[in-house]
Amino acid sequence: AARVSRGACHVVAWGIDRELVASEAGDEEGWLQSLTFMYANRLEWPSFLVIEAKRMLQAYRVSEALDLYDRAIILTPQGSAIARAAARIAFAAGDMERLDRYLVFLLSQDPSDPWANYALGTAQFHRGDIDMAESSYRVAVDDLDLPFAANNLAWVLVIQGEYQEALSMADRALNIDPSFAPAWDTRGTALLRLGRTDEAKAA
Repeated sequence: AARVSRGACHVVAWGIDRELVASEAGDEEGWLQSLTFMYANRLEWPSFLVIEAKRMLQAYRVSEALDLYDRAIILTPQGSAIARAAARIAFAAGDMERLDRYLVFLLSQDPSDPWANYALGTAQFHRGDIDMAESSYRVAVDDLDLPFAANNLAWVLVIQGEYQEALSMADRALNIDPSFAPAWDTRGTALLRLGRTDEAKAA
């Protein structure tokens, strides 16, 4: 197998350090020189790929940013932090195809990952896989103390006719954030379905 000489390692380290310093200093010219250096030497390192991806995002070039994240993930087989960042971007951008791929990676690393299960549940819900969405949301709310996670599970339970549990889950969302309006809507719907009309009006 080919080996990298000690001298080459020093050159690579210099290139990475230079690019990071240039990026943090906002040195556009220095950054581009470092990027050119790295590509000219046919090197790809997750650190500079992620930095370049963030630069693409600042320019609203989301697809190109995600392409860079894809390459960084390939270079970092255990890089769940990189995959999580990419998944959040894909989730916000509505890129379900990429999101599914990132979630498969994250859940292969940790099947109980709360955020990945929340995102998976949301994707499943929008595909109409209500039972699967419920399972994913249940894993998420065990550790994810966020109102929208609890409320999404509550709404799935309303759809499935589990109104009492839906009410409890909506209350859980409101305990986390009393100003979270969607949970008030879910709570009112659950109360109506339970025949508690006066309480629903008050909600």
